[in-house]
Amino acid sequence: MHYKNYLLLAGLVLPSFVFGAVSGRKKSKKKEDVKVEVKARESKTEADYKKLFKDKKTVTTKGMFTIHKVDESKLYFELPITMLEREMLLGSTVSEISNNAHGVIGYKPKEPLHVKFRKIGRGVHLCSVANLYSASDKEEDAGIDEAVRKSTLPSIYRSYKIEAYTPDSSAMVIDVTDLFLEDNPHLTPFDQFSIFGRKPYSRTTKFEKTKSLLGDIKAFEDNLIIKSYLSYSVDVMFQSGNQRASVESKRAFTAYMTRTLMLLPDTLMRPRIADPRMNIFYSGKAKFTHNMNRGTLPTYYARHWRVEPADTNKYKKGELVEPKQPIVFYVDKNFPDMWKPYIHAGIQEWNKAFEKIGFKNVVKSADYPENDPSFDPDNLKYSCVRYAPVSIMNAMGPSWDDPRTGEIINASVMVYHDIMKLITNWRFLQTAASDPNARTMNMSEEVMGDALRYVIAHEIGHCLGFMHNMSASAVIPTDSLRSPSFTQKYGTTMSIMDYARFNHVAQPGDFEKGVKVTPPDMGVYDYYAVKWLYTPLLAAKTAEEELPILNKWIQEKSNDPVYRYGKQQIYNTLDPSSQAEDLGDDLIKGAEYGIKNLRYILSNINSWVDKDDQDLMFRESIYRAMLNQYMTFILHVYNVKGGVYMNERMAGDARPAHAFVDGEYQRRAQQFLINQLNDLDWIDNNDLMKELPLQGNISVKIQKTLLSLILADRGSLAILTDPAKNAFSLEENQDSAFKGIFAKTIKGQTLSTRDMTNQIDYLDYLLILNRLEKPQGSSNKMGIFSEAESFSITPEIKSNEYMNATNLYAEGNIDWMKKIEQEEYMGFAWFKSLSQSKTAIDHIYYGKLIELRNLLRRMKNTGSKANRDHYEMMLHRLEGVLN
Repeated sequence: MHYKNYLLLAGLVLPSFVFGAVSGRKKSKKKEDVKVEVKARESKTEADYKKLFKDKKTVTTKGMFTIHKVDESKLYFELPITMLEREMLLGSTVSEISNNAHGVIGYKPKEPLHVKFRKIGRGVHLCSVANLYSASDKEEDAGIDEAVRKSTLPSIYRSYKIEAYTPDSSAMVIDVTDLFLEDNPHLTPFDQFSIFGRKPYSRTTKFEKTKSLLGDIKAFEDNLIIKSYLSYSVDVMFQSGNQRASVESKRAFTAYMTRTLMLLPDTLMRPRIADPRMNIFYSGKAKFTHNMNRGTLPTYYARHWRVEPADTNKYKKGELVEPKQPIVFYVDKNFPDMWKPYIHAGIQEWNKAFEKIGFKNVVKSADYPENDPSFDPDNLKYSCVRYAPVSIMNAMGPSWDDPRTGEIINASVMVYHDIMKLITNWRFLQTAASDPNARTMNMSEEVMGDALRYVIAHEIGHCLGFMHNMSASAVIPTDSLRSPSFTQKYGTTMSIMDYARFNHVAQPGDFEKGVKVTPPDMGVYDYYAVKWLYTPLLAAKTAEEELPILNKWIQEKSNDPVYRYGKQQIYNTLDPSSQAEDLGDDLIKGAEYGIKNLRYILSNINSWVDKDDQDLMFRESIYRAMLNQYMTFILHVYNVKGGVYMNERMAGDARPAHAFVDGEYQRRAQQFLINQLNDLDWIDNNDLMKELPLQGNISVKIQKTLLSLILADRGSLAILTDPAKNAFSLEENQDSAFKGIFAKTIKGQTLSTRDMTNQIDYLDYLLILNRLEKPQGSSNKMGIFSEAESFSITPEIKSNEYMNATNLYAEGNIDWMKKIEQEEYMGFAWFKSLSQSKTAIDHIYYGKLIELRNLLRRMKNTGSKANRDHYEMMLHRLEGVLN
């Protein structure tokens, strides 16, 4: 039996057995007696109803349900019988908060709950709706559909006693106070991406029910709003390595929360079946059919808004038409006024792409309405761009969809205040060498506003259903980023959904020649993605009938790298052409340009900002950000070694599923890293360092990290076999590292202090890899880091990098566990890792120890006294371990 029929039956039957119909009475009773009995029951129903509110202070609002708040301590719903079995979303938004280190205003910390009310027995139950399984709607699958229905019984989430019936018997009254005054993990105010919600902090909370109370209530035709003050006692601990300290102890905390109960559409939007070759968010289901040759079929729906032509006939004729329902983003009134024009521009930017597929004014922006009592930015019904006064350098654009179809019904952009600090750092470090407008700590409103517009446009892209496309900047020839004509047309990337940022390749003098240093307003790939996701395919009658057209659009572009979707790689970077923050198709050349610019900036920063930066805070912040930018360039090149280009592929596509990075490119990458190892003095810029607090020997820390990257065997070097004739092998990687680190020793030249440090660290590394010594401390003494840890030049940078890593998940609000479960690079999800056994390599490490011992024996009596002592010390240690 289908749900709709079941609902109809329930609607017809319930009044008869719930409200005491007379069908079961003896036929001999007189009509007058029956009327008296019914009247008596009606009187009792009315009496029970009035008793709930008699002599009590009651606030009542009517809409989808009638809501009563009684004596500030009780909350009653009048649940109409017609609302039984209607599917809804229950979501929670932070409206006010006592400490924004735990969460921020406007954010929805958890996915909304998909629920419906059911009457079972004498009670009413709020049930959680299951959405993971489905059957086809074909007649031959009717039995499967029935079995699926029985296998996905809505689970009872909360149960309620019927306190009374309304006088007209059309609704049941239930006490829902506890739902809105309890510590509910699904409706929590605590945000896992807040300052105290992530490492190095740990948070424990205790709900204080006696200090929690109800707030405002509102009811509308299709949604309800219930606000609550929720209070907690909070403990926060800080832990980094062996250091542990209490940050908050039994601290009082209160959040004013808005809970929205919103009806889902009666008329379902036709879903669009997602494709892993496109950068789209998705909702997954397991589908069962009668096909005897297929098992359970995974089906993924592309998450997108319902964009339909208001005038179908005009649309078919090729005329630009309005959508039936535009996508409206309301801009927070609390933003600084000078930010607002750029925020509106970033929102409306996407209309350029929608115009290409026949729509106008699809995406609209508006300020918060001044005199509209129905408007509430915290209501799940309204999509907003929210301002968060908190010192987090980020913005993100999560969205929430109808779990049945993938229709996006709410999306909000969170803009944290210190995004402007992050933009300033990017613009300064990535473009000040080429653009004189960026050589100041107080950039013009035009420069900063345009950067903010780009950030907002990127986040709106997430709200429209688009994931990051990390390969969009890697298809551009690196030297084209120094071309005025190319950059004026394409900017820095083919998609603003990439992390392309600003033009760090452009050199001094390029800006004056007309080179553009900012991303495009809308990238070539973005137009393509909007076409794929939002073009109405009116001739198709089902989602399945759309597939040949959608597949054709992808295959037509499958040989053009501009239209390639490059997955974001979170835990392990294997594909060097799909990285964050990179520019150009030659990462080595791009890094050389970028580092050259950093050196130029570091040598000039004092003269550029000296008058404005009296407290030196800007220079200190930029120096730390510069270290992070430098290590970003280093890792871009490091990931070339052992790299494998990966593509989502279906039969008939021109792109291969994977291809190994050319061996010569990998050799260049290794040599670049070796060259950097011996060219780090510029980082300890004396003119700048004497202006800043004591930093320690930063270049030595970087030096140790570089050494670990030079020696590391990763990707295809360690877990795959590259069949190419010119492949860069495990042996060659270790040979080149040895020759680079001991080049002066082999030639009999005098070693510098940095050379000696490199050689000692090399020995440390090999002894540990050969299991002849153990690492010292939490990480070993010579600084051999994992990829993520290699960013950790200072505690502040480590903290920011962790935040940025976690926010990769926050943007778009992708379900965390679904991503964790993905182990391979094919199919939906971000790339995680390849769980394969490593190639045998221990013999190579051991061979290098023997080679080093022999070299030291030959050279121990050469060079200066410092050199001889250095060689004797290393040889004594090495022979002692080997013996």
